[in-house]
Amino acid sequence: MNSISVMESNQFRPTEASEQPNQPKGSKRKSTAAIIGILIGIVAVLLVVNALIKDKPVNNGNRNVIMGDVNQRVDQSPNVNIPTNANRQTNTNTQKEAVSLEDINLNVANWKTYGNEKYGLGFKYPKELALKFEEELNDYVITFEMPEKIIRDCICRMSITIADNSNNLALAEWMKQKGFMTLDEYEKEKEEYGSLAGLLEQKKIVIDGFQAIEYDRGMEGGGAHTVFIPLDKKIVVISGGSELYVFNNASKDSVMRRIYDTILSTLVLGNKM
Repeated sequence: MNSISVMESNQFRPTEASEQPNQPKGSKRKSTAAIIGILIGIVAVLLVVNALIKDKPVNNGNRNVIMGDVNQRVDQSPNVNIPTNANRQTNTNTQKEAVSLEDINLNVANWKTYGNEKYGLGFKYPKELALKFEEELNDYVITFEMPEKIIRDCICRMSITIADNSNNLALAEWMKQKGFMTLDEYEKEKEEYGSLAGLLEQKKIVIDGFQAIEYDRGMEGGGAHTVFIPLDKKIVVISGGSELYVFNNASKDSVMRRIYDTILSTLVLGNKM
């Protein structure tokens, strides 16, 4: 059965002669050459036309612009140096990075104001600084970004954190859970290690009518000054740290500590926002 099918299909398969009847081979070559020649001619004409159009001056009002590569345009209007947004931003950043601690005016009348009704927090800060906002787990962190020269001079950092206290822990217990050393623990370390235990000062203060704890810690390699203010289910933490101890109580007259204290004095908390 299969062999019959093959034979039947072969009966209808055209032969080479039937596909190209009586076509001389030389004639076929001539036709192909003619077609190729026509195509080459068309391509050449297109190249010439494109070259003429590309170099043709176009009158654009009072400007004479040569058409071509957009990166090589020639504008024959008077040369005017107009700063772009990118240039302005670069200039602003350069000027800001050159700011030093001595350039910061401690008069809060010249400072910026930040307010956050959601967290019940407001304060003033120097216009030379910028604020960066981040969410870390259940905490909201506001970092003071400083010009490069100030960072080099004081090797320091400063931030305000609205920290989670959803369990409404007592402030002392919350601090202990976060790894802050208690005075009792410090006294024990001091007895055992002497001066290697560093320094720790802690006292109660009042900020904007709220009870708070001031925590001053210094060890080999740097120190930090931190204020903790307990609110409803959160703790406001104002912290300044430096390898040069510029925030510590021993450096109260340093510019950075005075900036820190001035920001603290403008703090507005809770429903007063």
